[in-house]
Amino acid sequence: MKCGETDGFMKALVDAKTERMLDASIYGIEGDEAIHTFVDIMNADASYKTLQRAMHIHRPSAN
Repeated sequence: MKCGETDGFMKALVDAKTERMLDASIYGIEGDEAIHTFVDIMNADASYKTLQRAMHIHRPSAN
């Protein structure tokens, strides 16, 4: 989300047995860009812990 933005919502549905992400939703400014991180994890059939341990790097937006 954008720096200083306070409105928004994120959720992820995870299977407790397999630790796989089943669904994710992001509502907020630039959520359309952030959701791809969740999509990548789901397409890779990776554990949510992969996302939890990842370092997320992105360029700051120009204001």
